[in-house]
Amino acid sequence: MLYEEFLKKLGLRLKMYRIQQGLTQAQLGEKVEISENRISEIESGRCNITLKSLHKIFSALNIDFFDTFKI
Repeated sequence: MLYEEFLKKLGLRLKMYRIQQGLTQAQLGEKVEISENRISEIESGRCNITLKSLHKIFSALNIDFFDTFKI
């Protein structure tokens, strides 16, 4: 799998979790102190995401990182 494809799949998964929680990009961004625009870029796979940001998002959505990725 190419890195760009990985980012897109990760972004789609994060978007799915956000929508399941009933949050907008703006609401999630506020919770994790990341701009709405950056959340949009992450969800569409257009930018790299740091582990710190990924951890913040998973924590805000009450998602277990290791269960999600079967690590």
